[in-house]
Order: sequence, then C-alpha cells, then structure tokens
Amino acid sequence: WFLGGPKYILPIALFFILSSLLPNIFKEKEQDKIIKPKRDIIQVYANGGIALLFCIYNFFNPNELNFYLFLSSLSAAMADTWATEIGSTSKKDPISIINFKKVRKGLSGGITVKGLIGSFMGALILITIINQVYEFPKHIFSLLIFIGFTGSLFDSFLGATIQGKYITSKNVITENSSGNLLHSGYKSINNSSVNFLNTIFSPALFYLIFIFV
Repeated sequence: WFLGGPKYILPIALFFILSSLLPNIFKEKEQDKIIKPKRDIIQVYANGGIALLFCIYNFFNPNELNFYLFLSSLSAAMADTWATEIGSTSKKDPISIINFKKVRKGLSGGITVKGLIGSFMGALILITIINQVYEFPKHIFSLLIFIGFTGSLFDSFLGATIQGKYITSKNVITENSSGNLLHSGYKSINNSSVNFLNTIFSPALFYLIFIFV
C-alpha cells in the first residue's frame, strides 16, 4: 500500500480473493481429488514476487508502463492458478503439452480443455475488472489478456520439460522428491520455480511486444 497505493493493491487483492474462492466453486469429486501442497511464503513470492519488484521500481521511477508490466505478471499467475483449479475438475485425463500423450492427473505439464478455458477466463476476468477502474488503451487490454494466457501455457511447458519428476518404488511418476529417484527434469526446479519463471517470462514478453510491435 505504501509503495503502490490502491492502484497496485487492487489487482493483488483480486488475484488472492478470486483464486481463493475457486476451490469452493469448482469442487473436485472425492475420488478425483489431488493432494496439493499447502500454500507457503515461497509460493507467495513465486507468484507475486516479480509483481512486487515492479511496484517497488515504480515507486522510484513512476511510469505507466511499470503498471502494465506489473499486471502482465499477475495476469499470468492468475491464468495459471485458474487453469490448475478448473482443469482439475475435468472428467478427461490431461495430455502433455509437448507430446499430447495422456499424463496422470495432477502432474505439471498436463493440459485439458477445461484448464485452457479456465486459464483464459482467469486473465480475462482480472484484466476486465482492473480495466473498469483504470481504463487502458484497447490494444493494452487485449495484450494483457493474451500475455496471461500465453504465460499459463509457458508454465505448463516448463512443467513438462524442466520441472523435476520422480519415480516411486511402485513405478509411479510423481513430483514428490522424498525417497524417490529423479525421472526427468532437474531437482532444483519445482512448481514454485516454474511459477516464478512464468511471472518473469510474461512481463518480458509484454515488453518486447509493446516495444517492437
């Protein structure tokens, strides 16, 4: 609040509130429930740390572009969160974003039609609400939604390629490293790392399109 005021607080608050409501709206069937790790401070900064840096930078160097970069990072985080929550309710098994083969439900890198729709809706709803308060040029509005959706896909791509996956003694692929052997990806890359890279990639892509297109 001190660094960015209501202009920077509102998007963060919306992201938190809307994403927190999702599990109660899109409830998974008991037999399909995926055990998810509890939210911790690492996940908070993985999703919102880059946005915070843009807020701090804008405090010392005020510029409307900083706000757009801030929003592009949050849009990607929102899109990815909604893709995960809504996609987890899909009756169909997810497919890998890189080879389109079926993957186990809950593994990073898998996508579903429901998840893709959820991703787009997450970015659309966040940016639409903010646009009602702080009206953007039409091309910025569209670009922020596109960036959010693209960032979510990039997150899935990283989850399928470099995120550490492990194999249990029962030959089951998991993301839990405890007592399991590395199957693919890198031990140093987990879900929080992927989220963090996504929130860096998205404003970088926004900036490149904003400057050169």
